Amino acid sequence: MPIEDLLKNDIDDFLNHIFEIVAIIDKDGTILKVNQAFQKLIHASPTPFIGTKLQDAIAAGELDESAALKAIETKQIVSMNVKYRTGVTITWTYIPVFDSRGELDLVIGTGRDITALVELESKLKHTETLVQQY
Repeated sequence: MPIEDLLKNDIDDFLNHIFEIVAIIDKDGTILKVNQAFQKLIHASPTPFIGTKLQDAIAAGELDESAALKAIETKQIVSMNVKYRTGVTITWTYIPVFDSRGELDLVIGTGRDITALVELESKLKHTETLVQQY
């Protein structure tokens, strides 16, 4: 089967074989699609998020800020760390996708769990502070 047919027919299956979170957000900040890695890495079901505006998710305290909204606003590639209500920190990179007229259509992001790295960094800073005191 040609790859084009596979992607058209089985996009969800294709996305769900990617270890990182993949999220597709429209130009208004509405979450259109996330893969299964979302649930595995963020420890929350993606179902309530689909169709939700990121602005509303921030207002509800689900996440502290959004790399996707910054990419929509700047129309540039944005990479940043985002902390979720579940305590998980995800490093996101969002890439804007433009239509044939050059207008922003959506942003596509990939995210990776860096919670352990953030915790280690915090412990290292604390240790360095203790060392400086002595």
